[in-house]
Amino acid sequence: GAVPPSALAAAAGELLHPANTAALPGLFTAGGWSHPGGGLPHAGMSGALVAGLIVEGPEFRGSQ
Repeated sequence: GAVPPSALAAAAGELLHPANTAALPGLFTAGGWSHPGGGLPHAGMSGALVAGLIVEGPEFRGSQ
């Protein structure tokens, strides 16, 4: 598949990738099209963030 473009913090955050949490409780998103973005390293970070959210809950921030 295609690698998503970079996410930019400008434009009041409208160009950022969607969060790893979803509107449905217990549903999480990981991969290139969710936070932090495309590419293999970012997809891995996305998976790590989701794992932290599952284990630690919504208080998880990823940098402790």
